[in-house]
Amino acid sequence: MTPKPPAPPAEFAPLIDWALWHHDHGEAIGGYWITPLRPGEKKAYQPGWSKKPLKDRDAVERHWQQNPDDNIGLVPRPGHFWLDADNLDILATLEAKHGELPRTYSQRSINGSLHYLLQGDIAGSPQVSFDGVRLGEIRGALSGQCVGAGSRGTTRQGEPGTWKIEVLAPSSPAPQWVLDAAQRGRKAKPRSNIKSRNASISEPLQHYGDPIAWDREQAERLVDLVRRGKRIKKYKGPFLEGERDNLTFQVFAEAKSRMVHPDVMLATVLEAGIDGGLDVEEAGTIRKKMWSVYYRNKNQDGYGSKVGAYWFPNHVFKVHVDGKPVDRPPADPVEWKAANPDKLPKAFPGDPEPKPDLTSELPKGVTRAFYYLGMLDTIPEPTWAIDGILPESGYSLIYGRRSTKKSFLALDMGLSLATGRPFHGRDVKRGRVVYFAGEGFGGNRRRIKAWFKAGKLNHRDYAQDFALVPFTSKWDTLRGRDLVRQVLSDIAADGPISLVVIDTARRAMTGDESGPTFVGAFLDGVSGICREFGCSHLIVHHAGKDESKGARGGSPFEDDADAVFHVTKGIGGTVWFKCTKQRDDEPDWTMTFRADKVTLGSEPNGKPITSLALALESETKAEDDDGDDPLTDREKYATHDAIAVRILEGLQDPFARRGALATEVMGKMAPEMREDDPNAFKKTLRAYSAHLTRLSKKHALWPFIDQKNDKGEALTFRNPKNRGRRAAKPSRHRTLNYIPFSQEGDN
Repeated sequence: MTPKPPAPPAEFAPLIDWALWHHDHGEAIGGYWITPLRPGEKKAYQPGWSKKPLKDRDAVERHWQQNPDDNIGLVPRPGHFWLDADNLDILATLEAKHGELPRTYSQRSINGSLHYLLQGDIAGSPQVSFDGVRLGEIRGALSGQCVGAGSRGTTRQGEPGTWKIEVLAPSSPAPQWVLDAAQRGRKAKPRSNIKSRNASISEPLQHYGDPIAWDREQAERLVDLVRRGKRIKKYKGPFLEGERDNLTFQVFAEAKSRMVHPDVMLATVLEAGIDGGLDVEEAGTIRKKMWSVYYRNKNQDGYGSKVGAYWFPNHVFKVHVDGKPVDRPPADPVEWKAANPDKLPKAFPGDPEPKPDLTSELPKGVTRAFYYLGMLDTIPEPTWAIDGILPESGYSLIYGRRSTKKSFLALDMGLSLATGRPFHGRDVKRGRVVYFAGEGFGGNRRRIKAWFKAGKLNHRDYAQDFALVPFTSKWDTLRGRDLVRQVLSDIAADGPISLVVIDTARRAMTGDESGPTFVGAFLDGVSGICREFGCSHLIVHHAGKDESKGARGGSPFEDDADAVFHVTKGIGGTVWFKCTKQRDDEPDWTMTFRADKVTLGSEPNGKPITSLALALESETKAEDDDGDDPLTDREKYATHDAIAVRILEGLQDPFARRGALATEVMGKMAPEMREDDPNAFKKTLRAYSAHLTRLSKKHALWPFIDQKNDKGEALTFRNPKNRGRRAAKPSRHRTLNYIPFSQEGDN
């Protein structure tokens, strides 16, 4: 039983929706495959595409994501063919004589003809006629394509229109009279009603626009090449008989390939006299050669349907379609030429290779390829996008295990740059940011809204300062980099880009992330593109199984970085953001954040819509350490100590025992632990209480040591220099208290 076909999209739905529908429909009825056609046309990108259709749904989706304006071609599968009925009057006559066509899937073209998908073994594309009058033609299996419903184009009257579904049904076997007509069409000697290809002055000429100065420059260079004995590159297009080796014809052929205006090229050739000694008769011959090159098939009415106004240089219009390089000319080449003078080809055969552009390899802000010692003071100082954290140029890496909030931090830094808001007390240099979100794209909407709400900002005030891209592409492949360039070029059209964020590295590369060669190719691809756009880049990556050994995969991830940040998860949901490498500043500092819940609204059922925003709890630096207080211990309890400070500042009668303070702090840090795992709570409490005995004078809690409560009792802290003494121990099991130095007598 044939599966039920899916419902078709709306008439003017995006072409990608129609392409995916046609793929699913073709699979459901087993009748056809998909091939891309040029935007607004019936023509495939290059010959032979009907024999190489896109059979995989992912390939179809990928192609139309990259080429959203391409029309859709339907290539019949083996055992099927398309009957293209252009003359509906003849079709009605045939159906009256032989019986109606069966109910089968059919479409109506943009100009009103009908295309029927029928079952039958017919090869090629034979004509179908009745009493010498043409009905249409048949497109056999893998021998051609029918334009799919949903495709766009222009009618013969110049109006926009679409191809539409006439009957939505499975394919049906072809009646015998159709098969017989196809057989007669295959055996019949083809007759051509096409006029002679020779040019005629009376025929209407296609429009080539107005000449520009570039046309004259190109024409003179071509003529000069020939006059100096240089050979024009071998011409591979169609020739009129006897003209393959004609030098003048080749000059015109190359001129059209280079998009040189025909009138300018003709005038230049006549002035130069390439064939020598031109008289009136020979001048007329040269004009005919120009016409035969520029105005073939002039029985077409003006510029348009079947004959392009130019032959297109591949290097200008080369694109990749499903991994294959193809030519993709613009819809209107004359208009394109007028609008893109900077993209017109300029190189000629024999021209020296252009010098490499060294500026593309220079870091941002550097203007020279080398510096002598005498120029030492002119070397620019390192600059910061985020002061002391993120360099303004180069590559930075942020890594950590899953669910450590590393993407929150990357998003926080990107939004700080885009808005100019300080990054938790650090100054930023405002600039436009592009965030490639390869993981959790949908969740970024809430995260961004929560960030703006926590910062009391309106995201609409920064409408084009931050661009969120819902994929990462593959930066280590040619096709992936082309796609990235296209995205960044579109964004850069609205202003320069300062930072590109890639989240995550795994989603942005195809190679093995454990192989240094593959990692190097990925990082080189990212760095090369970012140099093109003059921006720095931040890559989000995962930690390895042994987190102490750094980021997961090949060593170039950290070795090549200008700055490396390690994100870990602390007790009570805190986030530790540690700098482990900083090429132009001191590393080994740690920022501790808490993740605050932000309510954004509520769902229809009343459930609140929430997300998280990071808030700085504390910051520690290596130079603050006095040598006796371990940095790791201070990092571990930085958030606890910050909470302790807030508790003590809010009390009129301070605690006299460190145990009571430790219990209050842990109750706020991990309230659920006390009930869920009492033993773990007691163990953590004892550890923090012990930490309170190892405070230095630079510690945030030190000022509270001399404070006394109403009973005259001071906090029982002890410093690491043994500046307090242990109290008498009347009982073995009694709690030990510590007396501050200020209460001791002289010893």
